[in-house]
Amino acid sequence: MQIQKIDLSEYKEHYVNMKGKNIYVSPEYLKCLKEIREVGLYKIESKKEIAGIFPVLERKKIFVKYSPQPPFTQFFNLLINNRMRNERKEMDYLDRVISSYMAFLKKSFLLYLIPQHYYLTDLRPFIWDKAKVRILFTYLFRIEDNELKQVDRRIRNKESLNTKKITDCRNMFSGIYNAYKGKPPLKQLEFNRFILALNENQLIDGFANDNAQVCFLKDINNNIVYEFLIAGRDSGRLILDVFEQGFYKGMTFDFQGANTKRIAKYKALFNPELKQYFAISRFI
Repeated sequence: MQIQKIDLSEYKEHYVNMKGKNIYVSPEYLKCLKEIREVGLYKIESKKEIAGIFPVLERKKIFVKYSPQPPFTQFFNLLINNRMRNERKEMDYLDRVISSYMAFLKKSFLLYLIPQHYYLTDLRPFIWDKAKVRILFTYLFRIEDNELKQVDRRIRNKESLNTKKITDCRNMFSGIYNAYKGKPPLKQLEFNRFILALNENQLIDGFANDNAQVCFLKDINNNIVYEFLIAGRDSGRLILDVFEQGFYKGMTFDFQGANTKRIAKYKALFNPELKQYFAISRFI
């Protein structure tokens, strides 16, 4: 298998035929991310057929090349050709594709941290290639009337506070700055540029009440919406109000993480489904 760098137009051409599609590795999102970061796009080719594609962040500091997790980006995964195979052929194929992917990462970066999407349930090829694998969790919530009624009373009984849609999520920076205790993943100029690009591509919606703000990332093609940015107090009441007003009805909501004890317990009040995914890393 051979790996070659490609441009965004070729990536978009191959993307439609891949397993593992999600908003974070979509051509539209990557176009926005390229506004603030150097993103390399690659294809894995086998016998003149495309076996897979993947993005990586390409950064360098004092002669050290590294590939960190992009800011505010839950997944940055390998996508694999969507062909039906029996179990033996599928396992062999996955092993070959992932081995090529891992060899590229080891050769290209001294350090990396790359979260994979939960469509990849078989971790064995990564483990066989000596990858350091960290199990992570998120919560999924189906936005339907019956599910909304199951939300814990500790959220439902809180008073609704003048929920409104906001047109510019760039105004959330001060709240994000405080939420990250003065160390947000992006400086304000980069944050503004990134959010502006996402807004221009109609990928985000913002909502606010008197206490909190939330920005949702929309994946219309896969019928899923993500908790992209959040700031303030009692954000659960704001999220519930948005859903009860009919926004995103019938879609699945990804809480974008459930790994910190305090936050996971709060998000669990929505009675969501726990979902497992993983990240691969290398630290020297």
